[in-house]
Amino acid sequence: RTLRLRTTTLALLLEVLASAHSHTVPPDESRLEAILREIQTAPERTFTLDGLARRAGMAPSHFSARFRTLTGLPARQFLLDCRMKTARTLLRESATPVTDIALGLGFCSSQHFANLFKRHTGMTPLSCRKGASGPRRASDRDDGQSMGKTPHGKK
Repeated sequence: RTLRLRTTTLALLLEVLASAHSHTVPPDESRLEAILREIQTAPERTFTLDGLARRAGMAPSHFSARFRTLTGLPARQFLLDCRMKTARTLLRESATPVTDIALGLGFCSSQHFANLFKRHTGMTPLSCRKGASGPRRASDRDDGQSMGKTPHGKK
């Protein structure tokens, strides 16, 4: 009788544990979501794929695949989108010079930034500053330098 009670209790505990485990977010998902929030709140920081993957506890290829599944974008494009949103806000709400915004967000030059901004938003940084709404479109192109470089283009 005692053995049956212990067996039933153990089976019940295992069922509760299995149920609780199936309803929790996997640890790497929590880390990925934290990384996404960090990129969104601090797009001016330098992010490398290897560094992000290491922080998420994944191999870079696995991180890239999971990141794309979660956001619908490659990590570089997601970072570029975040930088462009921040740039748009700074251009509209501050008097910070375009060059300072560009370099502060990690672009190697104001010209490179202006070209990417126009490709990404459909308007120049100065048009944005003057209040033009412009088309809001996401760039399909990768700029080739958004991740892995520090401001001013140095590794």
